[in-house]
Amino acid sequence: MRKNDPAADRAGERIFDGISDPGLEQMEVRSVEVTAEFANFDEYWRSQTPAFTPQGRLVSELTPSQRELLIDAVRAALPTRSDGRVFYSAHANAIKSRCPE
Repeated sequence: MRKNDPAADRAGERIFDGISDPGLEQMEVRSVEVTAEFANFDEYWRSQTPAFTPQGRLVSELTPSQRELLIDAVRAALPTRSDGRVFYSAHANAIKSRCPE
């Protein structure tokens, strides 16, 4: 979980505000952080651009030269370990509550 992250705290508060109106009780909102890791860039790219997803369809509509430019830009932006493994952090907000009886 992220600690002392004002942006995550504000996002959690907005989520809490948005779902507390229907009368849910005992609300808890928590930000969860995970690290995604892939054996190499190709594994990462395949996982992010399958043909059945919106981003996969967009990539498939690019010309080969546009696709290569995109791949190069994404590769340059991703953190990579010395062994070629690609990794990045992501977070989500988890919500727990009870319905009134």
